[in-house]
Amino acid sequence: MTGGSAVDLYYDPFDFAIDDNPYPTWKRLRNEAPLYHNEKFNFYALSRYEDVSRELPNYQTYRSGRGTTMDVIMSGIEVPPGVILFEDPPLHDLHRRVLSKVFTPRRMEEIEPLTRQYCVRTLDPLIGRAGSISSPISAPRFRCARSATYLAFPSRTSRTSGTGPTGPWG
Repeated sequence: MTGGSAVDLYYDPFDFAIDDNPYPTWKRLRNEAPLYHNEKFNFYALSRYEDVSRELPNYQTYRSGRGTTMDVIMSGIEVPPGVILFEDPPLHDLHRRVLSKVFTPRRMEEIEPLTRQYCVRTLDPLIGRAGSISSPISAPRFRCARSATYLAFPSRTSRTSGTGPTGPWG
């Protein structure tokens, strides 16, 4: 942990108990450890809006090119080129500009009925089947922890002090 926060504060995006109700943990992160370090998985989590918004452009330190969820990042797999979620600037910016012309609000409204039909056709047959999305015991649980926190992993290209990313915390 960073910043002298409480000993019992622990954030683990793989912990189902935390994942089922993450809000108390996220609140504690914001209040007690806005820059949180998880030693077990060697990642940092920024939990305050101001910190996240300031660091989002810092792609050299906080890389999307290695993945966007813990399972992908920690797997060590090489992310294939062309997956926009796993790209860093300048390539990500180029692809985003191209795609923004296609994915307009009007176009998304136009295809909403098709998307809903696809989901019904694809998912409805799974209802009640073992291992299906409607079975909470066996359903796979893949939630992105970045929805409320910004996870950072020491990057090969970033300079660190040995204790964390550079910047006001490093």
